[in-house]
Amino acid sequence: MHRDGTQILLEKVISENPNEFAYARHLGELKWISDSEVALIDEDNDGMVSINLENKINY
Repeated sequence: MHRDGTQILLEKVISENPNEFAYARHLGELKWISDSEVALIDEDNDGMVSINLENKINY
């Protein structure tokens, strides 16, 4: 989602076993790091997965 609420890209960034305990650790805050990069920060705030949307957005 873009900051204005529109979906700009849907892409898998994490793959995990279909088990609540396996993926729950990834659930945390979704935060914009820059105008083109967004990160999923884990619930303990000690790890993250990010994706750079630059070159992936077609306006």
